[in-house]
Amino acid sequence: MKPKYAITGFFLCLVLTASLFAPAAASDVRVVEGEPLNCHEMAEVWFGASGEVQLLGSCESPAEAAVRAWFSLREADFPGTASLLSADDVPVSAQLRQERQLRIEGIRRMQERANMTILDADVTARVLGEESCASGTAVYVYEWTFYDYDDLSDGVGGSDVAGYGVYHKLTLAAAAVGDTYCILADEYDETDVTGVCTLSDALREEFCAAESGEGVGSSDETASLMGYSYYSGYDPSAAVAYADKWVYHGATYGAVYEDYYNPAYYNFNPLGGDCANYASQCINAGGMPQVPCEKFGLNGWYYVNSNDRSSTWTSSSGLLNWMSDNRGKRVSVTAENCRSVLYMGSPVFYKSGHTGFCVGKNSAGTPIVNAHNNDKYHQPWDSSWVTTVQLTSYDPSAVSAPLSVGATFYVSETDMGMPVGTPTQGNYYHFCYQLFNSQTGLEISQNDAQNLSTTLEVLFPDGSSAKIRGITGASGSIRLLASHSGKYVVKLIVSGVGQSASEFSSTVDVQAGSPARINSVGVGESGGISASVFCTPDTRATAVCAVYDASGRLLDITSRALTAGLDNRVSFPVTPAAGGSARVFVLGADSAPLCESQTLRF
Repeated sequence: MKPKYAITGFFLCLVLTASLFAPAAASDVRVVEGEPLNCHEMAEVWFGASGEVQLLGSCESPAEAAVRAWFSLREADFPGTASLLSADDVPVSAQLRQERQLRIEGIRRMQERANMTILDADVTARVLGEESCASGTAVYVYEWTFYDYDDLSDGVGGSDVAGYGVYHKLTLAAAAVGDTYCILADEYDETDVTGVCTLSDALREEFCAAESGEGVGSSDETASLMGYSYYSGYDPSAAVAYADKWVYHGATYGAVYEDYYNPAYYNFNPLGGDCANYASQCINAGGMPQVPCEKFGLNGWYYVNSNDRSSTWTSSSGLLNWMSDNRGKRVSVTAENCRSVLYMGSPVFYKSGHTGFCVGKNSAGTPIVNAHNNDKYHQPWDSSWVTTVQLTSYDPSAVSAPLSVGATFYVSETDMGMPVGTPTQGNYYHFCYQLFNSQTGLEISQNDAQNLSTTLEVLFPDGSSAKIRGITGASGSIRLLASHSGKYVVKLIVSGVGQSASEFSSTVDVQAGSPARINSVGVGESGGISASVFCTPDTRATAVCAVYDASGRLLDITSRALTAGLDNRVSFPVTPAAGGSARVFVLGADSAPLCESQTLRF
């Protein structure tokens, strides 16, 4: 079933107060380097401009409004994330209110389990389809959550990004009064994240089937000391590149995930799970050769198609046993040893029988994993991981290179573009760097740079700063969306080279501008208010039209989501009475006003 409509971002302007329309304060400077650096920017890359809402026709249906409001509340369940809605603004059943409180408690326990503090979250949900049911309407939704978190284990501070995807089946019924819908039930499984599962017995079998039919259990670290055989041609970095490319972040209910699951492989989610299949693909992409055997056998490891494969390719227990017997070392994982035994490019096995794939470590040195079903992106270690198979004899993310590092900085119009004297991109300033061997003067290769740890820090004119940790690469750039004018200082700290950290810096004068502007506001051809609004490519924003009576009292508010990077033509079906007035405001992702129009009087 193809998606009938999509919801991207969750800003629902149902309740606003006049305080929102106070003069806009300068918004925070946003820093982007290569891959997005926070949950909102990650959502923009994966789902397009956050805040954009694709609707059925020109108006939002009551059912869609209820779904969108509900996921706005789910986003607000995370610390550091606010919603303009309160629980009372979304009509839900008493059972659903209780389940939401359980989830909030589950998020708190999730933070304790992973020794982290969640700083912010961005929820993006896509409606896959709907159908009639005995209670009213069933709406199928795929929800992806990115969250920024501070790993407390290093005692330094800062943030990393992680994400996970979850399927939902919502049951809606028309409210007794008014053109609204009440959400009776929300069935989903977040057991491996927040510890909450609300699935009915019928959906539990479909969504939660164990792939191997058995748990992995703990393993003896010395069990295979005489039998393991590391594969010398294995490239963990290639395996991780594949893992990040094909972790799922879209949704097509009941069909192959053409966009985000590799179409060269069958999707085994409908048959109990795709986790071991995904981990096997990652390992194979790292150069681990397939070993033929009889169909569905256990003495080889290969895949041709869904009907011609070994069981070890798609079974968690089979993959664990074959890899540990033939390609690596089986090791138990605990909170005490996880940093030293979990290697980038190695499979990770959960006590539930689930499989993940280690893609490295976060900025605090904690191992992180990707997985399918539930889909996960850079999830930090927690106590449910019990076993790994080390496919190499060393941890690539912990190796230091004997290099003497230097760096050059320049400012360009585009990422890694040619240097220019004065940036001409309006709000955007790109600080680019290149690393070189200070002994030879030659640029450091990408391969050597994998052994380095670089930290980028931006010092803003107001004295604040933003630190970007854990970046690797021989070259890179950071892009500033500037809201303050003045001198910006960019520092680059390079470590992991067997010596004291090297620090390099650059300074540039920045003339800031607004990330959004209102080009025009007037009366539309068929009445109402029309406006032309431009948003810069990295801006998540919503246009809001406020209507006042002759005495200046706020009467009505209507909102329209804006598409980043475009001149938006928006219209509001409001017509002030004679003597009244109207104004249009543009609100950012945090609901702070970015700009406002002049007052239209009637």
